[in-house]
Amino acid sequence: MNTLILFIFLNVFDFSLTYICQGYTSRSFIRGHYRDVLSEQNGGLLENARQIYFYGNGDLKSPLKNNLYFSQDNLFYFGHARCDRDEFMIFPSTQAYQINTIRIRFWDYDTRIHNFQVYCDEVKVYEGFAQGVVQIKFSERIVQKIRIKSLGNSINGHMSIVKVQAIYQL
Repeated sequence: MNTLILFIFLNVFDFSLTYICQGYTSRSFIRGHYRDVLSEQNGGLLENARQIYFYGNGDLKSPLKNNLYFSQDNLFYFGHARCDRDEFMIFPSTQAYQINTIRIRFWDYDTRIHNFQVYCDEVKVYEGFAQGVVQIKFSERIVQKIRIKSLGNSINGHMSIVKVQAIYQL
């Protein structure tokens, strides 16, 4: 009798543990394993790449690159993507992910301040000004596409982005 109760207890415990681990795995998967879901390594794309401008050499000009640090003689030409006022940079992901943080590194060679809006799918999650790196936190949501709209900057009508990241941050 004791053996039967022990057997049932162990099977129920094993089932519960398996269910909990599978729940964690599925949550981790939908959250992109807590890594940047827009990076080139994860299949990130720039949907309207033919309509914006890229500056820099080779792989360094993509805002989805993994490398953030470069060594070039003239920092004025380090890699970035640029779009004009009232245009978007559109970043679709390979699948819908649950995210709550977007980080953007703007071109910060000088003192310019960028004015922009950020949309997750069709919902505006941020509107404001930034210089250098900005981290935008919002309530967690399932997102397939991130759009960043340029409203110009303090020097000209462009928005220049060096790097974009979308993650689920604990």
